[in-house]
Amino acid sequence: MQTTCNRRWTYAQGLSPAGTRINLLPHRRLQPTASFLAGYFLSAKRIPIDSAGSFNFTFEFGAGLEYYQSHSRSIRLEYQIQHFSNAYTAASNPGVDSGLFKVTYNFGR
Repeated sequence: MQTTCNRRWTYAQGLSPAGTRINLLPHRRLQPTASFLAGYFLSAKRIPIDSAGSFNFTFEFGAGLEYYQSHSRSIRLEYQIQHFSNAYTAASNPGVDSGLFKVTYNFGR
């Protein structure tokens, strides 16, 4: 069986209402962090392949460092692993995994 990759455009919306971020060493300027999020996304087409569903579950987890410049301003660098799949609610369940680096600047807490 040969699988090829090509581009397809679709619209999707998602929500990750369940999750948490933990800052270790909370009274230090430089704090290690860990995060976890879970949710769903719904797309106009079946993704990532035609035998999959258009409703997928998502989760991501990550770790990083947050540096506090002041009490209300910080910058965070983290690496996150993201996954989505349909949990066998369709004919096939091809999961998709990706990783990304994030830089976040927080102000005005």
